[in-house]
Amino acid sequence: MATNKTINFNFKNKKILVLGASGGLGLKITKDFIDSGAYVYGVSRKKIHINSKLFNNILMDLNNISEDVLERNLLKIKNIDFLINSYAITEKSKLILQSSEIFEKTIKNNLFGYYNFLLKIQKKIKNNGNIVNITSINSKFAFEKNPSYQISKAALSSLTKSLAKDLSHRNIRVNSIAPSYIKTKMTLKSFQNNKKRNLISNKNFLNRWGNPKEISSVVLFLCSEGASFITGQEIFVDGGWSVNGGF
Repeated sequence: MATNKTINFNFKNKKILVLGASGGLGLKITKDFIDSGAYVYGVSRKKIHINSKLFNNILMDLNNISEDVLERNLLKIKNIDFLINSYAITEKSKLILQSSEIFEKTIKNNLFGYYNFLLKIQKKIKNNGNIVNITSINSKFAFEKNPSYQISKAALSSLTKSLAKDLSHRNIRVNSIAPSYIKTKMTLKSFQNNKKRNLISNKNFLNRWGNPKEISSVVLFLCSEGASFITGQEIFVDGGWSVNGGF
């Protein structure tokens, strides 16, 4: 049975940068790192109300920001141990084929915005640090009327492998996590639709949706000493969806 209890990880004195910290997954990851003693810089488009000395909210939209504003915000971020990328948008099309406007906006936000930020921040990531990218089962499977999101996540999955190799000379480990349907504000409409909720539940072996804690726990594990020999991997946290070949 799913649990919301926090696994006892200790990240005291570690500095974490979470992109997309106001979203369902990003917010849970942020709170769990704080609970584990880490200092978190949370980058988000909207203000996050967390009352903690271990939290600094940096308001910034990576998809729509000038270089000088980006540079000023980067000055607020000190050397970091872990970078967690949970920064993404998705906009399913009402048409059979997604419009070029939605396609371009999604790719620009989910891929180029992140990579441009990474180029600026990479030197602040300490040697022996960690990067964890949140991808999706969309990186592997086709879902209707949303090709830009799937492509952006597939590209992020591939980028994870490239970064793992390119940053290995600094012993920076880079991995990604591919969730299936997780119960968050973003998926609430689908979850409240009984037919869709049951259809999605039946896609995995555990016959249910995941919860944010089940993603956050894997993020914290990948940043821990217990995962010190894991890099360049995409871990599917999907209840068995991605290996289900039966009926």
